Amino acid sequence: MVEAEEMVYYSWALFFMYVWYVNTYSYTDKIGKIIDCGISNNVEGSRYATPYFKSETWNEIESRYQMIYDVVSIWWHPAVWMIFTIYIPIGFDLVFMIVSIVYMMDFQG
Repeated sequence: MVEAEEMVYYSWALFFMYVWYVNTYSYTDKIGKIIDCGISNNVEGSRYATPYFKSETWNEIESRYQMIYDVVSIWWHPAVWMIFTIYIPIGFDLVFMIVSIVYMMDFQG
């Protein structure tokens, strides 16, 4: 997915990875809704709005992204970042940036 490249640009900037999550979640959610709409309306000739594509391809893609979303939606939420910054003011930003880059590199492939 194209959004994986954008994860590189968001991940180093502290809680901005949460912005990436919100954007990408919205994108994948809309794709899923379009596929469901095509299946429910029996769109003919569509390569993607078929039960086969949804069960064999889209569900796998969606489950992989859901694993990423589960982690990012909690640990990179701006409120969590702010709480940790208040209680651990020295060095937390650097540690968080390193963790963000490592996490981003894990899903780059």
